[in-house]
Amino acid sequence: KDKRKAWEDVLWAVINTREFLFRH
Repeated sequence: KDKRKAWEDVLWAVINTREFLFRH
């Protein structure tokens, strides 16, 4: 429905994944 909300969710997921990979 809301493209901007979906895009932010995707970016947030990518950021969390990057931090997870860097920490481990």
